[in-house]
Amino acid sequence: MKNLIFIGFLLLTACTPKVWHTSGVYHANTRIYNETITDDVAMLMLIQPYKQLEESKMKTIVGMTQTQLIKAKPESPLTNMLADMVQASVMLKTNDKIDATFINYGGVRLGALPEGEISLGKIYELMPFDNMAVILRISGAQLQTFCNHIAKSGGWPVSKSIRFEIKNQQAANITIHGNGLDPDKIYRICVPDYVANGGDDCSFLTAIPQTTYQYLLRDAILDGFKRVSQDGGKVESSNDGRITTSN
Repeated sequence: MKNLIFIGFLLLTACTPKVWHTSGVYHANTRIYNETITDDVAMLMLIQPYKQLEESKMKTIVGMTQTQLIKAKPESPLTNMLADMVQASVMLKTNDKIDATFINYGGVRLGALPEGEISLGKIYELMPFDNMAVILRISGAQLQTFCNHIAKSGGWPVSKSIRFEIKNQQAANITIHGNGLDPDKIYRICVPDYVANGGDDCSFLTAIPQTTYQYLLRDAILDGFKRVSQDGGKVESSNDGRITTSN
């Protein structure tokens, strides 16, 4: 009988609504001074071998540049080189046809590559994001919209296969492989997956069919440097009028 009473008591208390009250709210600021922080020696010893390995790896020379390559708009030696190198690498890697390549300007994180030896670490500084190459099957009309978007921002890195003029913040006189843009034709363009998925205000691209090759743009650039280095050459680039501006 006592067991039944105890069980009944438990059931009764379990079904009783509980009301919770805040007992209090406390806050305080703690200022941390560098001189008061001591190193965790055990942790430093643990990561030291990996740190040394990565630092050594990042110092590996992947190629040479003939001159300093500067980043600028509407085109520049650095941005032209990157777009051309990515297009060539992706076509070699995938055996796919690409009509033009575009890289968002903000994705290039260095203002210049120095003249001379280029280390692996410098390429990581240049392209730190793990953006992959994506191929979009895009109509000429949609490509016009995309180029207008690029023109409005003042210019992006684009491959030499496409040329246009920025006029009143719009893309005019677009040519691909020397031919005028056909609004009804389907073109194959290469862009970072970040852009293909709507990044950099490119939401209008998200509905376009895409193919992703799991090939990082950074790796495409590294492969480009390796191709030039194999023949003992140095990476060169210059402005060639692929994007011009007019009032």
